[in-house]
Amino acid sequence: MASKITAIVLASQRKNVINPLAVRFGVSHKCLIDLVGRPMILYVLETLIASDHIGRILVSMEDPGYFEAFPDVTALMQENNIEVIPIQDNMATSVFAAADHIGEEGMPMLITTADNALLLPEYLDALVDGIEKNKLDGAIGMTPQVNLAEKFPEYAARPTACYKFKDGGMANCNLYYLGDMNSVKAAESFKSGGGFKGSARRFIEAFGLINLIKYRFGWLSTEVVGTQMSKMFGGRFALVPIPFADAAVDVDNDLSYDMVSEVLRERAAQAG
Repeated sequence: MASKITAIVLASQRKNVINPLAVRFGVSHKCLIDLVGRPMILYVLETLIASDHIGRILVSMEDPGYFEAFPDVTALMQENNIEVIPIQDNMATSVFAAADHIGEEGMPMLITTADNALLLPEYLDALVDGIEKNKLDGAIGMTPQVNLAEKFPEYAARPTACYKFKDGGMANCNLYYLGDMNSVKAAESFKSGGGFKGSARRFIEAFGLINLIKYRFGWLSTEVVGTQMSKMFGGRFALVPIPFADAAVDVDNDLSYDMVSEVLRERAAQAG
């Protein structure tokens, strides 16, 4: 990959939504909850800083003032020139705004979320390897269900854990790559906020009724999805396998909070 990637970390609180974890920990945003003694967003930022593939880092949030009560976060951001950019109505429009902010010279860009606390540099290595190998303009990192089930069998067995494809289930890793400004139009499919898995209407708008039927019956392969995305967006797009179970577990609720906490403690113990 010729140039460094600009990372966009989505850290805002959804409008008119009260996050139970934020309430539980008495903070304004989920990204600031205590996770094994540290604000959750720190784990994501530190991984992006450590990655050889990442250059500039921006955090999408309503107001940088929310970080003022967390000196370790503000210090890390200042030391690494991490900028806070304002959010828009939803994830998609925030991505558009971030793309406009960095411009063509800031591309390519990687979008991830502040609850992706188990992210490691090697997961980004796997994504970039897939992008370079297949000469992709856009990509979504996804963990095969078989990898997720090896480490977290009960979690992987949940009906909503994975997308069901003909060639096997895949779990979203919250890693979205856009290679240039032309590929940013891929986010058009998420104008209303995304969520294909739970919305037939959004899926139909993006992929068509026939492909929805195929998906419901498990007849749609990951290759077909990539081909359809490429046709829609006018570039080469694909789902890139990231064969690490931890990559597909973010902090959504009490269950995943406990899972992620346990993994982080295990990593700390192994590191000595």
